[in-house]
Amino acid sequence: MDRRLVAVILEVSDLDGSVALYRDGFGLDLQQGDNAVDDRWIGGRHAEISWRTGAYLHFALYPAKVRPTTPSVSTSSEARQAANSLS
Repeated sequence: MDRRLVAVILEVSDLDGSVALYRDGFGLDLQQGDNAVDDRWIGGRHAEISWRTGAYLHFALYPAKVRPTTPSVSTSSEARQAANSLS
């Protein structure tokens, strides 16, 4: 099974400021849009970029729908078991 990161979706408190940071600080040409979908993670105003050369990766920023909290990472139980087997 091919296990790799395919999408990074971040909620940010200031979308325009974050777009400027990723553009000016990291050189990412984020495309802004609004898909008008009522979904916390993939709906509404956002900025995104996808890399299709080599391994596919999608990166997107969305305005926080609720007060931002501490970042967290979620993985599948298979990924956790594989990581645990390495230690």
